[in-house]
Amino acid sequence: MKKYAALFMLALMFCAVISIGCGGGSDSTDPEQTESFNDNTGGDDTGDYDPNEGSRGTSGEPVDLSAINGAYTAKNGETLTGKLSAFVKISVADGAAITLRDVTINIGRLVSSTTWAGLTCEGDATIILEGTNYVETFNSDYPAIYVPVGHTLTIKGTGALTADASGSASAGIGGGKTLSCGNIVIEGGTINAIGGHIFDLFSLFFLYSYNGAGIGGGYESDCGDITIKDTVTKVTATRGTSAQHSIGAGEYGKCGTVTIGINVGPVSQESYTYAPINLSKLNSNYIAKDGDILVGQLERQVKISVADGATVTLSNVTIKGNNWAFCPWAGLTCEGDATIILEGSNSVRGFYENYPGIHIEGGKTLTIKGSGSLDASSNGWGAGIGGGWHLHCGNIVIEGGTITATGGENAAGIGGGNAAPCGDITIKDTVIKVTAKKGDNAPYSVGAGGGGGTCGTVTIDGVVTGPIEQSPFPYEDLAVNLSKVTSAYTAQDGDILKGKLNANVKISVAHGATITLRNATIEGRNLPNTPWAGLTCQGDATLILEGTNYVKRGHYAYPAIHFPAGRTLTIKGSGALTADATGSDAAGIGGGYKIPCGNIIIDGGTIIAKGGDGSAGIGGGDYGNCGDITITKNVTKVTATKGDDAKHSIGAGESSSCGTVTVGDEVGAVSTTPYTYPLDKQ
Repeated sequence: MKKYAALFMLALMFCAVISIGCGGGSDSTDPEQTESFNDNTGGDDTGDYDPNEGSRGTSGEPVDLSAINGAYTAKNGETLTGKLSAFVKISVADGAAITLRDVTINIGRLVSSTTWAGLTCEGDATIILEGTNYVETFNSDYPAIYVPVGHTLTIKGTGALTADASGSASAGIGGGKTLSCGNIVIEGGTINAIGGHIFDLFSLFFLYSYNGAGIGGGYESDCGDITIKDTVTKVTATRGTSAQHSIGAGEYGKCGTVTIGINVGPVSQESYTYAPINLSKLNSNYIAKDGDILVGQLERQVKISVADGATVTLSNVTIKGNNWAFCPWAGLTCEGDATIILEGSNSVRGFYENYPGIHIEGGKTLTIKGSGSLDASSNGWGAGIGGGWHLHCGNIVIEGGTITATGGENAAGIGGGNAAPCGDITIKDTVIKVTAKKGDNAPYSVGAGGGGGTCGTVTIDGVVTGPIEQSPFPYEDLAVNLSKVTSAYTAQDGDILKGKLNANVKISVAHGATITLRNATIEGRNLPNTPWAGLTCQGDATLILEGTNYVKRGHYAYPAIHFPAGRTLTIKGSGALTADATGSDAAGIGGGYKIPCGNIIIDGGTIIAKGGDGSAGIGGGDYGNCGDITITKNVTKVTATKGDDAKHSIGAGESSSCGTVTVGDEVGAVSTTPYTYPLDKQ
């Protein structure tokens, strides 16, 4: 309930607006309306229709609502048609299945004495839609279509239905103002459900608003489960302005489980449309447009494409192409840049053997994301995802999902087909799992196909790996994402650390472990309760560098990376590492203030090490001794910068000692700062 402050005179003006225009629950004061209502009220609002009134002829003929002038309850098997012109209650008997055929229940006025919905289900009910139907609520406290608590309304058929509760405090389909409802299942048809939104004057200074969902609960009412199946043609739900959901709870209410297709959860956006394209119903070529949701199994030999620039969802899709020469296309053809979102389990196989499972035009980019799965394959000479026989393909970016891509003869699982170029291939660490299988005689599972095919850059988890020969090649993100770490963590042998540490916790490396830093960021904090380094090795340790990594010291007395005296830290790999101890009394890599360290071997990578006051970039801290330091010729580049008042950039810190320092072929501590090895790479 929303309060809106108003001035005294404005509040008086709203009184007139509400009583005349919003239908906020007050009786009509028009004498002609009152007279008409009284004349047409058929006494007991639960009574059955009298067949002698003439709206229905022989048994089995439709019930014509235009001839109804008394309350009527539709029975199992009946068909309602026509436009209701009387202020009477129309109900559906408990357990009945009825048909709405070009029905209009739209009296055009909200009258408080008509205390019922546009269509009231007395219990479990099934409504079958034919033609175009429109149902509007009678009263602002009631929905357009109501089903009682503990019962289920099922809507199916091929027709259309608009359920309109605008100008009320109720849902289009579901509950009313403080009137809870049961379960709603929509299996077919084209549905437009409009939730209500009205104002009411609370005092001379405040207005209250009351809002309902399009499908679900009304104001301060609960709703059962809501299920919208992928067999519908289209469902559009619009909530009242301040309702929680367009499909789900209204304002100040709660709802059971909402399931739309295979997705679970209420929908909060003000107006939401679900319009799945069921492939089983297609009998001609189809180009999926931006926002389309494809469902079902393709039954006919037709071409399915994705429009240039479109984002399309595959939701339990099956496309099993037949290897027929008169079907010269892929299982799914992207006409330009395209994004595919995966839901559920999907399988796409190419048609004619020269084509891939999924094809992306040369110079364009296909992005695959989502939480579902995809099995993509060719019928012959094409890739699972990519190109075909002498068929170029563009860039492929896989960001999510569980992907299995199987190439045909001379073709990659992901990448090029036979004798054709492929663009860049990127597999991100946000995927669940990717498995690529190369075809017979193909050189790579991820990369170029055979026959002289070429491929752009292959990047996996932020690392340029080049094409992958291994087949099958599984990539599964087993890395420890530091952004999700909330308590002290000790990396074990084989661990991969990635992401940015957000929590103020200690990260360690177990004694004897070899771990990988892959685009990891650890920015320590100089706090009294954080007495540790940015990265603490508990004993002997090996760090393998991939991507770009940054480690900053924590407490001022500790280095960026520390390892205990008598132990050895080895750093290798092709990635980069910045170890930053500026603002402290410790080394970038080595010891701290009165904290000794062991031996350091740097055997690869691009290293930048910055020492704090009185401390080396690599070596000893202030009053902190260091073991031997060895920098081999295998490194790409090492740059060390000493802190203020320190003796060496590589070696001992102030008032400390160091073992033997060996840099390439040179032996001895280095005082130059900053110092870069090899010198020709400064």
